[in-house]
Amino acid sequence: ITIQGNVEQAPAGTSINGTANSGGITLGTQLGNNTDFDGGSGNDSIILGATTRTVTLGGGDDQVVLNAAALGAGGSLDGGAGKDTLSTTAENAAAISGVTPNGLSNFDVLQLTSQTIGAPVTINLANVGFTAGAATYVQSAGATNNQVNEQVLVTFVGDASAQDSVTFNGKTANFSFDQTNS
Repeated sequence: ITIQGNVEQAPAGTSINGTANSGGITLGTQLGNNTDFDGGSGNDSIILGATTRTVTLGGGDDQVVLNAAALGAGGSLDGGAGKDTLSTTAENAAAISGVTPNGLSNFDVLQLTSQTIGAPVTINLANVGFTAGAATYVQSAGATNNQVNEQVLVTFVGDASAQDSVTFNGKTANFSFDQTNS
């Protein structure tokens, strides 16, 4: 199902219930901050701002574009089962990872879409909603102007395991980590 209408202007309390859908739901515009969303077992693709509602993606390999540095008061975002991707700017990821609890859960991939060239940002991987015990990934979305690439400084902090990897411009680097617990 593809919804191209203006879901951003949906009336308060609107709910999109796709739990019976196994083909996936794609929202062509940003979901309103006051709209609940329940995905099904298919591969859902949605765009969010500072939602104040419950967003649950269900099964499938889902994709969420987050256009905000934090969820709104009372908002939650659950990737559900499957290999789920949270896509946002490096600055948004740094801001939301600096707050706990932040309402994020059950994501497997953090895709960094861009970063303003300048000061480095720090992203706490323990606070970006990664699925506990799963292989987790950080990816850059490309290496064009203003994109996260090898020349931009991003510091990742938090627990890491041998299953974790970082992908820059389509090339994956697996790391062994020296971790010190403070």
